[in-house]
Amino acid sequence: MPARGNGKRSLKQRMKDKMKQLQAVRWASRSQPAQSSADHEQQNGHSLPPRQEGPTTSTPRVSASKRKLNISQNNSSDDYCASMPTTIVDLSTLQPLFSSVLCKECHSEGLSLMWNRNLSKGFSISLFTKCEHCGDMSPSILTSKKVEAYYEVNRRAVGAGLSIGIGHGQLQRFSEAMDMPGMSERAFRGHFNFIHTKCDIQKNAILSAARDRVRAVYQSDCVEAFHGDILDVAVSFDGTWGKRGYTSKTGAGAVIEVRTGLVIDYHICSLHCQLCSVNKGKMTDGEFDQWLQQHKDSGACTQNYSGTSGGMEVRCAKVLWGRSLDHSMRYTEFVSDGDAKVFQSLCELNPYGDDCAIVKEECVNHVAKRLGSGLRTLKSTLAKQKITIGGRAVGSLTDDKIGKLQAFYNKAVRSANSSVEEMSSAIWASFYHSISTDEKPQHHLCSPEWCFFLSAVAEGRPVHDIHQQRLEHRKRSTFLNSHVASHVKAVYERLTRPELLSRCLLGKTQNPNECLHSLIWSRCPKHLFAGLKRVDIATTFAVGEFNEGSRGTHTFLNAAGCFSGTLQRQMGRKRDSARINKSERAAGEVQEARRKKRKLAEQRERDYQEQLEGGPLYKSGSF
Repeated sequence: MPARGNGKRSLKQRMKDKMKQLQAVRWASRSQPAQSSADHEQQNGHSLPPRQEGPTTSTPRVSASKRKLNISQNNSSDDYCASMPTTIVDLSTLQPLFSSVLCKECHSEGLSLMWNRNLSKGFSISLFTKCEHCGDMSPSILTSKKVEAYYEVNRRAVGAGLSIGIGHGQLQRFSEAMDMPGMSERAFRGHFNFIHTKCDIQKNAILSAARDRVRAVYQSDCVEAFHGDILDVAVSFDGTWGKRGYTSKTGAGAVIEVRTGLVIDYHICSLHCQLCSVNKGKMTDGEFDQWLQQHKDSGACTQNYSGTSGGMEVRCAKVLWGRSLDHSMRYTEFVSDGDAKVFQSLCELNPYGDDCAIVKEECVNHVAKRLGSGLRTLKSTLAKQKITIGGRAVGSLTDDKIGKLQAFYNKAVRSANSSVEEMSSAIWASFYHSISTDEKPQHHLCSPEWCFFLSAVAEGRPVHDIHQQRLEHRKRSTFLNSHVASHVKAVYERLTRPELLSRCLLGKTQNPNECLHSLIWSRCPKHLFAGLKRVDIATTFAVGEFNEGSRGTHTFLNAAGCFSGTLQRQMGRKRDSARINKSERAAGEVQEARRKKRKLAEQRERDYQEQLEGGPLYKSGSF
């Protein structure tokens, strides 16, 4: 027993030492000045060094947020400046300022600050003073300056609401809670429509700037991707919908360049037009057809797609690839999840001709999920045939082991991406490592960096220590007995086919697209219905924030008449810095290891609690 305890402590100590070494290397690399030409290019605004042919562990990770926002912050300017900030004031606190002011008529002290409800315009309050002695009243003024035909505070309130995902109803409830005058729906709609007219201008500006930055990166380190003025780029693409399920009226698709992580184009589909829905029930078929033609010719119809909601992703892909040449780009490689017939539709569209084929790359996260879903399906299928591969026996296939095997598969695909053969060997190494026994060790594909058996042999440790460590491995890790391994191997054979692994060599994921989707729907909540205009505004805000941080949001607000001031820019820079710091911490290897360890511990705790309760207490359709 003492020998076993010492072996366990030494294993933990080695893991701690390895974590400390990784952290030391990371901090040392941060503190050293950039020496290579690639680092020099990154400091001067270029986002990524050239793609490496093989995996590397010496280069410190740089988060996507830092790559993108550093450029935007360097290019930021203070074109707009407000001398005074916008704030919320309890008007009763201003009364002492006027109580000592002399009346211009009777020259006595004692002016009262009052407001006129009838002359107020939304959040712009009409204020005037009245002498307590002679009753003289001053001309009224509004608390917001008028710009053209609108009051700036009202435009700013609508713009701010749309930037954080609240509409007229939520804005009214906010005013109610704050004891503030509200804004009529008609006034809100007027500001809303004006802001929407600026979407195309802002969209073109943001996407044009992103494409210029992409071209600058390729011109510096990948000139061979240019064919005349046409640039071949690799992108990730994914669709998103405004409602869970497959009945959404709106959907969007975005193309993100994989090296820079910038959105370079997007498209929105809508099945709904409010005017069409209302007038269809009020007119005869002939009258409606005539009106509909005029309605579409005027450009006021917000329905730009007809078909099923599930087909919106395919439609967006066709539109984006179809107009890519207008931007002097060809999306020759794209990362996709395979949930929709996007690749098949693009091959049929053939936007670049027979001389330039489109290559599909797999999202490595989705490929790894296939292993997890395949193993779970295998376990349930065999259970129906009275063949048990799960359970509590040593070497059984538990949900915890499935999660670990999926994580090992994901890591192998990400790290060993120089060739299909190397990737396949790394995947099979995790499988054979899991089925190894004392009688039949199978570590011929393992690496001493992570395999306890090879590291122990290299250190010359006694066989007894290796045996004790293997027993711990069987109890706590991914050990599979021979009965389970014979069934699991078929799943690995299917997911190591060369044609599948060849589409994983980029080692990229759709995580940037998922991040963009979260930004869109945080500004346009899925539980509330939204038409094309609302989704368009939310997407414009989201893409600006995704590509340029707070600067993108401020630029859109400026274009809409909500001119930014000093405080707005200062708070935006703080928010960008917080975003970079959070992203940098999350990108660290030590933090990633801690997150995985914490998730596994939480999963084990949930499984343990479920066992104490005698099984699941809630499961759809099971009771």
